Amino acid sequence: MNSAYRLTALLMGTTVMVAQPFHWGKAMAGVPIGKLAPEVTVFIQGVNNPDNFGSGVIIGRSGKSYTVLTAAHVVAAADRYTIQASDGVQYSLQNIQRLPNVDMAVVQFESSSSYTTAQLGDSDQVSLTTGVYVAGFPKPGQNIRVPVLTITNGEIAQVLPANASVDGYGLAYTNSTRAGMSGGPVFNSEGQVVAIHGRKEGEAGGGATNGAWLNLGIPINRYKTAGKGSSQVARASFVDTQQQNAREEAQRQAALEAQKKAQEQSQLAQEKAAQQQAALEAQKKAQEQAQKQAALEAQKKAQEQAQKQAVLEAQKKAQEQAQRQAALEAQKKAQEQAQRQVALEAQKKAQEQAQRQAALEVQKKSQAQAAAQQQSRGATAKAVLAAASPFSAAISRSQPAAPPSSREVCEEIRINTIVSKRCRAESVFQESASAPKSESSAENYVNSGNAKVASGSYQGAVEDYNAAIQGNSSLAIAFFNRGLAYYKLGKEDRAIADFSKAADLFRAQGDAQKLQKTQDILQSLTRANS
Repeated sequence: MNSAYRLTALLMGTTVMVAQPFHWGKAMAGVPIGKLAPEVTVFIQGVNNPDNFGSGVIIGRSGKSYTVLTAAHVVAAADRYTIQASDGVQYSLQNIQRLPNVDMAVVQFESSSSYTTAQLGDSDQVSLTTGVYVAGFPKPGQNIRVPVLTITNGEIAQVLPANASVDGYGLAYTNSTRAGMSGGPVFNSEGQVVAIHGRKEGEAGGGATNGAWLNLGIPINRYKTAGKGSSQVARASFVDTQQQNAREEAQRQAALEAQKKAQEQSQLAQEKAAQQQAALEAQKKAQEQAQKQAALEAQKKAQEQAQKQAVLEAQKKAQEQAQRQAALEAQKKAQEQAQRQVALEAQKKAQEQAQRQAALEVQKKSQAQAAAQQQSRGATAKAVLAAASPFSAAISRSQPAAPPSSREVCEEIRINTIVSKRCRAESVFQESASAPKSESSAENYVNSGNAKVASGSYQGAVEDYNAAIQGNSSLAIAFFNRGLAYYKLGKEDRAIADFSKAADLFRAQGDAQKLQKTQDILQSLTRANS
């Protein structure tokens, strides 16, 4: 035996190729399983019984002859088989060689096309939890109507000694499989075939399908070991060939015997048909005589039956009359009962309606009280905020600032339907050209924002306060005044946030008076929004 495990046997004066496990030149170890498996996995199907199918793997090539390894039970039926390669072309399966003591068979097909051959690995290197992949063509289910190449992954769960199982099965794995994948290759992560998939392991006494919990494969090294005795494999091949020829001869002989028997049976059937025709004629005459006698008997019985029927009809009418009377009495009682029931239901509905009405009245009053309380809290908040005015900023400078100018600022005050106008003089500070902007710009922005609040330009005021805060993030009055501007704009959430920030800063700066005013406003807004 050489490094490629090429086995030959001299049988009846002819050199026969028994097995060619793999072809090193075209092995594809390292190629992803998703690319390798479709190229080397084949579909095996019976000709006379298409429902008998399984899978196999191409492991060698010699000229136009390809060698395929599969499970022996896939090709066990007395049938002719085809092999479909990766390009969808079907070939006639040849030379079924079943290996002794293992559920393995080597088959062949011929093609001038070039197909990839799989590389055989070393199954002795496989251990528990080793990742493996099973490829094959599973039986169709409810939605998938034809066998389609499927690859599933899992792990080795058991490594069995030689005497622990039947038919050479030695590896158990967790991959999901289905009938039809038998004979398919089991790959390791390097793309090498380490086993041939064959069966499902079921619980003792249970079916293999419903009780299955693991899948079994035959280690590839057992195929290599079986191939060492080439004369034994050749002898098995010769015996298989003789048995196949004997079966075909027996089938032909059985067909001739069946045809002869069919002809004899046809002749006997014709003779029997003639006898049956004569018997039918005699039977017909006897039947006519019997029919006449039967007619007389039937007429007599009909008369007697008519008399009995008349008596029964009279009795039936009396019973029906009594039943109708009883039904009327029962109907009358049922109607009275129904009327009482209707009255009770009406009384119950009236009570339930009254209870619902009372509950609605209570709910309505509660809602009105809640609305009144909410309106009261809102009015209180508005009153507190209406009385609030922005804090002015005291500008501190290291150098004299330009003298302030004054301007008249007016605002409308609405009390119910009466609108009054209130005006006041306001100083407008101008920065001196010699004063640094960093000392007064934040305060100037505050006062500028105050002027815009007084004129009703609340969005402009917010922008000025933003600039002041950007210049001095600890300027509490800027947060307070911006909160008032946000409130005027209807943005109460932002107003509350600014008042909260201002309160924190007033507390940190020890300004109790401004802190108390800020807390009063916050309390009013919080109650109004609760």
